Amino acid sequence: MIGIYQIRNTINNKKYIGKSIHIEKRTKQHFQALRSGRHLNQRLQKEFDYYGKNSFVVDVLRECHRDLLERYESIYCYNADAWNPNKGYNIEPMWDFRHISLLEAEEIKNNFLESLFSKNEAIIKQKGRLKIQVETIVQKMNMSVNDVMVILKSINEKDCIKYKCQLEIIRDETSKKFLKIMTEKYMLEVQKSYTIAL
Repeated sequence: MIGIYQIRNTINNKKYIGKSIHIEKRTKQHFQALRSGRHLNQRLQKEFDYYGKNSFVVDVLRECHRDLLERYESIYCYNADAWNPNKGYNIEPMWDFRHISLLEAEEIKNNFLESLFSKNEAIIKQKGRLKIQVETIVQKMNMSVNDVMVILKSINEKDCIKYKCQLEIIRDETSKKFLKIMTEKYMLEVQKSYTIAL
C-alpha cells in the first residue's frame, strides 16, 4: 500500500508521520529498529523504551499515488504539528504544501516548464543538460522559496516523458539548490562513456 501512515503513542497521542510506497514493510522496519534500540529517531526511541511496544499503533492516514507522497506527508505533518516535541516525533522539517493546491501547483508547474523549454530549447538540445539555481527561479517567478520548491516538487514522471528528459532537484556542496535537466540523449551518451570493454 502506498500512502501516509502514523506511528501513534496511545498514552499521550504523540505521532510520528511518514510516507512510503510499502507502508506495511516500512512500519515493520520502524518497529524492528525500535525493539532493538537502534531507531535513528531518538525522541521516538526514548518514548518507545519508556512506554513499551504495546503503547504504539500504526494508522494509515491516506492512500495516494507515489507522486503525491511528499505533498500529503507535509500536509499531515503541518496539520498535526508533528515537529512540536509535545505533539509529535518528527524531526526533519519539510516544505509546506498547504498554501498551494494541487491544481494550482500543476498549473504553475506546467506554465513554468513550457516557458523554460521553449526559451532554452536550443541550449538544451546542444548541451543535453541544464542546471538552474532555485534562487534564480524564485526571482523570475516572484514567489517564496517554499512555494517554488512546492511547484518543483510536483514535477513527475509524466513531465519527464513529455519533455524527454530527467528533471530533478539537486543540492551542491554549498547547499544551494538547483533544477537539473538532462535529455535522454545526454544520459545515453554518459552511459556509453562509462562502458568498459574487458
